[in-house]
Amino acid sequence: MRTLSRKTSPAAMKALMKALKVSASAFMSKADRMERRLREQYVVGRAAIEAEASEDKSTATYAAEIDVNPHTLRKLKAFARLYYAKGDPQTHGRSSLDELCSLRRKDSQLGLHWGYVLVLIGIDKAADRFAWAQRAAQNDWSPQRLRAELRRGESAGTGRPLTKPTTPVSGLAQVLREGTRWLDRCELAVATCETAPTQCRDAATRKMAEDVRAHWQTTRSKLAQHTKRLQAVVTDSTPTPRKTKPQPRSRTSR
Repeated sequence: MRTLSRKTSPAAMKALMKALKVSASAFMSKADRMERRLREQYVVGRAAIEAEASEDKSTATYAAEIDVNPHTLRKLKAFARLYYAKGDPQTHGRSSLDELCSLRRKDSQLGLHWGYVLVLIGIDKAADRFAWAQRAAQNDWSPQRLRAELRRGESAGTGRPLTKPTTPVSGLAQVLREGTRWLDRCELAVATCETAPTQCRDAATRKMAEDVRAHWQTTRSKLAQHTKRLQAVVTDSTPTPRKTKPQPRSRTSR
């Protein structure tokens, strides 16, 4: 599979999105094709997040550049935020992309496709997310069945109170994580503010829509910056294991 850097140009990303719609090579099994497609969708989501953080590009703007539906791109970004790839240092509160891709459904021996991901990204806790993915694979559930079982089981992350953090660092991490999720949920509604200049006749309403959009973008940017800073603090404060000196052998009496 072709690898892409996080700072991928819109032209290259557009080419990748077109490649997703083209049949894979004949020598690849269906399971391999499905896994490759899921990983490429993850790359698109990561690139969109990086474009937003480094170039301040909104979802709508980046979606137009790579010729993707904005609603789909929002889901791809949520996928990339909740899962981590090999080598990604930020793993706290996220699920492993490799573990997700390794799952196989019981009867068909095929992996979990994008339809399952749309259900899984609605689960807050990483442990619950993987547990439900495992159950879907082991029981050969469809995405619709998985969603129904989630509603019946009332999984964590669907309305229960937040867990009280045990340390200041974990508390900050939780605030940043929950804040990012809240912004994700509001993004679709905030996107309607972009149409306010043409659809709202009242000047006060247009001004309010512009302010909401600006505050949302600023908050998103600040959250991303603080998340990186907190990750750096956690990395720097992690104690390195000390090397223990070998103990001298005791002399045995003859």
